[in-house]
Amino acid sequence: MGNRFTDNNMDFVSPDKGICNKCKHKILGGNICEAFPDDIPDEILRGVFIHILPYEGDNGITFEPRKGIVG
Repeated sequence: MGNRFTDNNMDFVSPDKGICNKCKHKILGGNICEAFPDDIPDEILRGVFIHILPYEGDNGITFEPRKGIVG
């Protein structure tokens, strides 16, 4: 899932390699998606929470890879 780094025993996805831009639900050109049509939560954008698990308010939609994206 992109480049990862560890800080204070927390695992993060680096912002430039976060999974949102690899997700088929992301609306390109903004910080919105089908799960979060108003604004993707900051902790998901920053990779603090990896949205492969449910997140409050995600309308039951989690990360799914965009077709043609590998790794």
